[in-house]
Amino acid sequence: MCSHQAPARIASTAFNQITAGRGATSICSICRTLTSSSASHNILSKLTNYEQQGVPAGSGTLSGSNNFDLGRMHRLLAALGNPHKQWPVIHVAGSKGKGSTATMISSILRSSGYSVGLYTSPHLLSITERINVQGSPISRLAFEALEAEHAALIAKQLEAEGGRLSHFEALTALAFRHFADQ
Repeated sequence: MCSHQAPARIASTAFNQITAGRGATSICSICRTLTSSSASHNILSKLTNYEQQGVPAGSGTLSGSNNFDLGRMHRLLAALGNPHKQWPVIHVAGSKGKGSTATMISSILRSSGYSVGLYTSPHLLSITERINVQGSPISRLAFEALEAEHAALIAKQLEAEGGRLSHFEALTALAFRHFADQ
């Protein structure tokens, strides 16, 4: 379950067919994370989700500046072995159309024979949608294994950062680690 603990029941027949066998399945009404009664507690659910709450003062912004402090992210990635430096990256930024643009670039690169990892945010139904390799989202089992494998390291970094490591930062770093391991 997500950190909000506020699931909204899903009544859609199609959705229920897709998620059959997962136990009581629902989607958090706040962050839209797919949850299940059989889902184990995870490290990501313990982190603050600034995507939903906004970034409060002192949680990564530099005073009097529009810049975002990437120090936490650099330290987390270093602890994970700097996986983001193990392959070429195309970073799509802006306020509109990033997901569509990144998906088109991914498709073009795959059709040209490249191995492609795609990380997008936010997700619609399941957090696993954010991490794609070769056009397919990471499986729920692979996602849970990835998270479990690095949970102790993330918990250690969370403590080292005074509790300020965010859900987005940890999830992004895990995606980079997953891509490097493929």
